[in-house]
Amino acid sequence: LPALNTSELGRNLLLLSEVDSTNRYLKDNGGELPHGTVCCTDRQTAGKGRRGREWNVPPGRSLALSVLFKPAVLPRQEGEASLLPLLCGLAVSGALEALTGAAFRIKWPNDIVCSGKKLGGILCESRLDRSGGYTVAGIGINLCQTREDFRRLGLDHATSLALCRPAAPSPAQTAAAFIEELEPL
Repeated sequence: LPALNTSELGRNLLLLSEVDSTNRYLKDNGGELPHGTVCCTDRQTAGKGRRGREWNVPPGRSLALSVLFKPAVLPRQEGEASLLPLLCGLAVSGALEALTGAAFRIKWPNDIVCSGKKLGGILCESRLDRSGGYTVAGIGINLCQTREDFRRLGLDHATSLALCRPAAPSPAQTAAAFIEELEPL
C-alpha cells in the first residue's frame, strides 16, 4: 500500500483480485497468518453485514478490507467487546476526513455516514482456537458508485465517497489511510 508507515498492521498484505469475503478468508486462514495481516479485494462476491445482510463489492467501485488481530479481542468485562467496531469507525472516519476534508460520522453500532447517508460499514468477528483465537475486523466503503447505482439496488439511504467528494481517493490510498489511523488506536 502506498506510503504505509505502520509497525504491525498491514505489514503482511493479501491483495486478492476476487474473494467471497475478506472476513471469511481471514477467519478461515487466521491460524496460519501473523497478527496485523490485512486482506483487501477488488471484488467481494459474498460479503456480509450485520444480521446476515449481503454486502458485495463491484470491481473497482468499493473497498473491502479486513484486519487480523491476534490474540482474539475478547471482552474481559461487560461492554468491552464493542470497542473494536467503535475504534474501526473512528479510524475510518478519521482517515476519510484526512483524505477528503469532508465530515464523516459513526452511526452506532457499525455504519459510516456522510451527509446523513450510509457510506460504509464495519463487521468484527472472532474465532476461538487452542492458541486463544483471533478477531477479524472488516470494513466496507463505497468509493465511486453513482446515485443511479444505488437507486437500481433500492438503496436510497446509501452514498459513495465520490458523491460526498468528487475527487475520491483510490482504494489503495483509502486502505493505507485507514490502517494508519487504526494502528495507534
